[in-house]
Amino acid sequence: MLPSAVSPDGMHVIGATRQIGDGESVVLLPMEASSGKPQLLYPTRFLKTNPIFSPDGRWIAYTSSDSGRSDVFVSAYPGPGATVQVSSEGGTMPRWRRDGAELFYRNGGKMMAVKVETRPTFSASRPELLFEATYGNGYDVAPDGKRFLMVKNLAVANAGDPNQLNVVLNGREDLKARVP
Repeated sequence: MLPSAVSPDGMHVIGATRQIGDGESVVLLPMEASSGKPQLLYPTRFLKTNPIFSPDGRWIAYTSSDSGRSDVFVSAYPGPGATVQVSSEGGTMPRWRRDGAELFYRNGGKMMAVKVETRPTFSASRPELLFEATYGNGYDVAPDGKRFLMVKNLAVANAGDPNQLNVVLNGREDLKARVP
């Protein structure tokens, strides 16, 4: 299993595991072995990766190839409940804003955002483009959802000083200033 997140209550680890012949599925593991057995969540023959809990622990966002390409879905946890496709033109690597009101994901070089409601049921707005940039796969979102920590691709990073770290503050405002 490739772990990707810890549940908000600290009781479980969630990640993806490859099932021979069955694609990759979401697996839930208790933090303590005495607390139960691993659970296979949302099993299908399609790849499911990058699972992450919503801040309230009621939803899990993940990347899946159910639609024939990588898209971001949100499913009820622990279920039963709805599964909603959040991305509209492909997407990977979902991340929640700390208050659960927004979900971010990557679509190639595009960083997308979706406003969400998680109570009483899950609903999502249309995806909005935040910015485009060439970065590696790893990233995280500040608690307020206004700043991102991203790893620059090695090919791009090697073009400049390899010992340089650039930090962009107020990314949305900076982008608005650069693009009228």
